[in-house]
Amino acid sequence: PFLIKAGIITGTDAEVALVKQALPIIQERIVKLDEAPQLLKFLFVKEFAVDADAVAKISDGPSKDILKRSLSDLEGLATWNHESIEAVLRTSLIEELGLKPRIAFTALRIATTGSTISPPLFESMELLGKEACLARISKALSLNPCQFLEVNFPPCHTVQSSTLGYGVIGSPADSGSVSLGSSPGTPA
Repeated sequence: PFLIKAGIITGTDAEVALVKQALPIIQERIVKLDEAPQLLKFLFVKEFAVDADAVAKISDGPSKDILKRSLSDLEGLATWNHESIEAVLRTSLIEELGLKPRIAFTALRIATTGSTISPPLFESMELLGKEACLARISKALSLNPCQFLEVNFPPCHTVQSSTLGYGVIGSPADSGSVSLGSSPGTPA
């Protein structure tokens, strides 16, 4: 009922069956049942998206390398279950590349679930399915963190730089926006 009330599922037999599979893996991570929608929504979203605050964590070079390597390893995986997913990724990322699990698997968690918080990674990937996981990892590789930036500068007074001759123009009466002046004393 919590997932239906939250608008995560509509209650179809297929959705309920997937929820029943997922409940054992989230039991230890929730205190109250109303926390379940947040942990399981990644399984049911129509348009997958990565949380804006998590994009930067998978947009740097090392994270992209992890995702590329994982994508390559997972594409060749014949059996899609949490044991085989974990085995291939641990071998590739931990043993061969020498990465710490937290570093290696955070990028994958974000790419597949859209969040830094999710049920256990390999079980989540199994439930999500091979096609969806590969598609999400591919999509994550194309993300640009700049498209998610929201910059809100506090109001300020004119600041002049004696070295460069440019300053930040603003005042407490402004609406919080800050613009760069073309030269000291020239309004922006």
